[in-house]
Amino acid sequence: MSLRKFPFLANPRELAAGLLQRAGALEEMAGELAELCKARLEAVAKGEEWRERGSVEEEAISFWLVLMALREGGSVRLLERAIKAEVEKARRHIERAELEELIGLARSMGIEVKAEAIEIPWTVQGGKVVRRRLNVAVRAASYLSYVAGTREAALRLTNSFLLGGWVYMDLQLFRLFLAEALPKYILRGLREIEAPEGRVFSELVRKASAAEARASGVREELFPRCILDLMAKARLSSLSGDEVFVLLSFLRAIGAPRGYLEEVLRELGLARGRERLVARALEKVSAAPYTCEELKRRGICSCTENLVSEYLKARRRRGRERS
Repeated sequence: MSLRKFPFLANPRELAAGLLQRAGALEEMAGELAELCKARLEAVAKGEEWRERGSVEEEAISFWLVLMALREGGSVRLLERAIKAEVEKARRHIERAELEELIGLARSMGIEVKAEAIEIPWTVQGGKVVRRRLNVAVRAASYLSYVAGTREAALRLTNSFLLGGWVYMDLQLFRLFLAEALPKYILRGLREIEAPEGRVFSELVRKASAAEARASGVREELFPRCILDLMAKARLSSLSGDEVFVLLSFLRAIGAPRGYLEEVLRELGLARGRERLVARALEKVSAAPYTCEELKRRGICSCTENLVSEYLKARRRRGRERS
């Protein structure tokens, strides 16, 4: 499976170890690889499409290093943007790939899959039964681990053909499944990686935080844990109406710009299929976020301090530390 097409398939630990063995130490990568990471980070901050300029190995490790830097820098929005940009690039390859290559991609992601053609009754036209040909199957457990909570109606298990513990699909649906699975696959990999130590990576983290601040003026790395958890949940499943209200009201209360709010809603998928409704909600949401007591009662989070006050205090502390 080509790492040029799908750099997220590289095992970041093994890849880093190989590069370190050749380079000697991460600190000695302050040259081309460090510049590659900075350029990739800048492209993410500007919303520009990344154009490869390094070797396959360097592109793959720079991809993971930038994601780790955004994670360590607390830049939820830019992290989401970086993942979506990579998924969109992969989606274009997926749309052109044949079944054999797609099965290879799925297996590289640890998905249990097999090529097996079956025909099933699908609809009736002119009094005759029209059959549908399905030619690939994914083990139900693997399938559910990626599509649970999906917003894609075609991928919900209730709309799928399940036989003997396998979910059968045609090529078009299999492509949709893989594109839907990629963000979760990348996020799971990111959770398992420990950030490297040293000056080079620390500088990259600082640049990630600065890029976030330049892009919006909002300091996501200082968000209360409750808000960060809601944003993380939105990437993997749907938020309830109460949770969306808490997120929106918090962001409005801290003075987040309208453009930032719209981008968060779009990148977290909260506006999908309901753009007009969300646009109206943005105009109306002006109430203060729920109190901690109310948040606990509704099972949203277990904060101990007003969320807005917690964020503003953290900003003031950070300002004093830098002065």
